Amino acid sequence: MEPGPGWNALYLENHDQSRTVSHYCSDSLEHRAHSAKMLATFIALQSGTLFIYQGEELGMINVPEDWKMEDWRDLEVLHHWKILKERNASKEELDEAQAQYRLKARDNSRTPMQWDESTHAGFTTPDATPWIKVNPSFEDGLHAKNQIDDPQSPYNYWTRILKLRKKYLDVFIYGDFKLDFNGDKEVFVYERIGDKGRRAVILCNWTGETQERVVESGFKVVECSYGVENINMKGNKYILRPWEAVVGMWGV
Repeated sequence: MEPGPGWNALYLENHDQSRTVSHYCSDSLEHRAHSAKMLATFIALQSGTLFIYQGEELGMINVPEDWKMEDWRDLEVLHHWKILKERNASKEELDEAQAQYRLKARDNSRTPMQWDESTHAGFTTPDATPWIKVNPSFEDGLHAKNQIDDPQSPYNYWTRILKLRKKYLDVFIYGDFKLDFNGDKEVFVYERIGDKGRRAVILCNWTGETQERVVESGFKVVECSYGVENINMKGNKYILRPWEAVVGMWGV
């Protein structure tokens, strides 16, 4: 796309994909907000038109483990389950199928939008029955009302990362893209190169473990998913905490 006239469509979630926090990262109470912010950094600072699916800005997660088969609405899931039952699949096969549904099925992203702490997460009136069950994570505070006034929430982090994207149009929207791979399977690193000597490097820790990576001198942290007041530099190394993303720039 880059050398030609093409333009990317950037997305991680839609109504046919499961929730990325659960699929790729950690949806535990401890790490789900960090995971959501890392994923936001990973996708938002690439070049193209950005699509944010409903609830992605909150870090909504997949359905819980206690979902029963009668809770599913996805026809692909229901047809697959019917086939397994008709051929008398073993308990192990059935358990594995349900585990895969909870990881990948489309219903994971089709549960009602979580607006507040009220009945049905504010999606509909208390006396109504939603077409599909509400994810109980709203009871743990994963809803819009709880995040709007929280400066550390995924919602407000998305606001900051989008402002950063717009502030440096020459870097994050129209700049060149360079992937710094070198076989690294834990930390995804890429660069964006703009005009007037401006350049950025984005480090995303895709693990629940601490990772250390050497960074060039002059590296100025402009955004960090753990908060710019909590950057974790030691000499020429940045110490990435679990599911952390950091954005460093030169020439700003």
